Amino acid sequence: MTMPRTMSPFPRDQWTCVEVHIHIDASAGICEVFVDGVVAAQSPMVNTLPAMGYTTLDVGVLSAEPAQGPVEIFVDDVVTGITRVGCD
Repeated sequence: MTMPRTMSPFPRDQWTCVEVHIHIDASAGICEVFVDGVVAAQSPMVNTLPAMGYTTLDVGVLSAEPAQGPVEIFVDDVVTGITRVGCD
């Protein structure tokens, strides 16, 4: 599955709530990313059912362009669930 991408700049120098919703389905799955409660990116309907299932949750900056340079991020309150938790 490919994560949806957006050209919107990510908020800087402030706490930001990021939520990722994955509807798991072999043909009609979607992935949505919410930033501060607003949809920032959404995939088309795709296969979101991996052969081995979901086994990990990665949080943070997992990859960046070579020209990115160093970044500093702070992560707080990571939650997983079967319903949307929200930002409050």
